[in-house]
Amino acid sequence: MPSAPLTIVADLGGTYIRCAVLTPTGTLTGQKRTRLRAPEARAGGLLVWEEVISALADFAASVEGEGPMAIAVPGPVTRDGILLSTPTLAADPPACPDLGGILERRSGRRVLLLNDLSAAAWYFASVLPDVDRFMVITVGSGIGSKVFDRHHDAGVLDDRPYCGEIGHLVADWHAEALPCGCGGRGHLGSIASGRGIERRARELAARDPERFRGSACGRTGMRAAELTNEEHLIPAARAGDAWSLEVVRECTRPLARVLAGAALTVGLQRIIIVGGFAQALGPRYLEILREEVGRLSDYPFLPERLRGSFLLGDAGIEACLLGAGVFARRAQGET
Repeated sequence: MPSAPLTIVADLGGTYIRCAVLTPTGTLTGQKRTRLRAPEARAGGLLVWEEVISALADFAASVEGEGPMAIAVPGPVTRDGILLSTPTLAADPPACPDLGGILERRSGRRVLLLNDLSAAAWYFASVLPDVDRFMVITVGSGIGSKVFDRHHDAGVLDDRPYCGEIGHLVADWHAEALPCGCGGRGHLGSIASGRGIERRARELAARDPERFRGSACGRTGMRAAELTNEEHLIPAARAGDAWSLEVVRECTRPLARVLAGAALTVGLQRIIIVGGFAQALGPRYLEILREEVGRLSDYPFLPERLRGSFLLGDAGIEACLLGAGVFARRAQGET
């Protein structure tokens, strides 16, 4: 009996493309990570799409066989597999190509596109068989979510392209509200994402330099404009620095409101937090989110139940890659 073809899986993020081969036993092999050019260098989105297509096509060419390719993408995808927009990658909608069609022609493989949070939801559904209804929320370059319902025919509720696009809810109505990558202003993703939190930290550091200099970030002698999440804010917050934690809490508060509303509306059993910023900050982030959600209701039994529903995804698990593989097997009619 011939062996099952290998499945190529990819996770297209705002900063990196991650590719791997998924074996029939569910193991990821041959992983490769390619860094994309910085957002300010993405003229009209055209240059970054050249990078994306070349990286994916080259990886596909390096894998023997004719197995499918499943790609998790950071934006809404139609039922027909058409990518509509990728605000954290290239904000210009006309620059968003027929990614699946182009790669099918170049690779000779069947190409499946799904939203990256949908991919993560498929992964968690495979490892949490006793949880019937949950949400996966990402806090990274942007903000997004997906709901999984085991009793719904679709599983992941993404039959409408806007399902889970909570990052584009307006959370700040001021005229000077921060711009979002999609072109709007004051969106939740421009405030509560990793990028939004970093930008807010720089703004507050510049506005009150004396207080900033008293923080763990400021004591290094760095300038406000040089502050980054990876090198400064996250390590300081993890160490308990009051200024850094206050920045994170301020930016996370509007996200807590949205998640509490979603949990109460849909009756979620779990809310799983993934994404580079949240997972790098780890338990500190989860603690802040739980506290802010708990403050939103004084209905006697709700705060503790809501706080207890939040879980932090394992940062060591490639949930999007593995979930893309689950989706591909489902699309192929495999169990």
